[in-house]
Amino acid sequence: LGLIERWNDVDFPGFAATTLGAAGAWVGWRAGGRTRELVILYGSIVLLAGWASFGPDAGLYGVLYRTVPAFTLMRAPSRFALLVVFGLSVLAALAVRAWMGRASRPARGGAALAIVAATELAVRLRLLSKLRAMNMERGMIETQLLKLKRKSSAKVKSA
Repeated sequence: LGLIERWNDVDFPGFAATTLGAAGAWVGWRAGGRTRELVILYGSIVLLAGWASFGPDAGLYGVLYRTVPAFTLMRAPSRFALLVVFGLSVLAALAVRAWMGRASRPARGGAALAIVAATELAVRLRLLSKLRAMNMERGMIETQLLKLKRKSSAKVKSA
C-alpha cells in the first residue's frame, strides 16, 4: 500500500469472498444449465462493476459517465464495489452449496467456513486499527510541521 501515493477509496471484498466467488463461478460453469446462466449474469456484474469502481482513469466509468443519461449524478465510482460484493456473494453461495452437497458432515464444513470468515474479519479489524493509528500519527506530525512553518515564517517577517 505504501507504493501507491494517492488512494481514493479502497473497497476490497476480502479473500474469502473472492476465493469462494471464483470457486462458485467455476463450479457453476461446469454444472451447466440454469446455474451457468447465473454464473454468466453475476460474473458479468462482478467484472463490469469492478471495472467501473476503479473510476474514470480505468475507462468504463468515463464512458458510462458520458453516454448514460443521469449517470452524472453518481459521483463516487467506488459505490460500484457494493455490486461486486453482492455478485461475489451469489457466486460464493454456489460454491458453498456444491461443497456442502458433497460433504459427509455439512456441520463441520459450515463451522470451517465460519472460522475462515471470523479470521478474515479479525485480520481486517486489526489492520484497520493500525491504519487509523498511522493516520492519527501522520496528522499529528503534519500539525507539528505546520506549527513549525508558521513560527519560522513569523520569525522571518519580524526580522
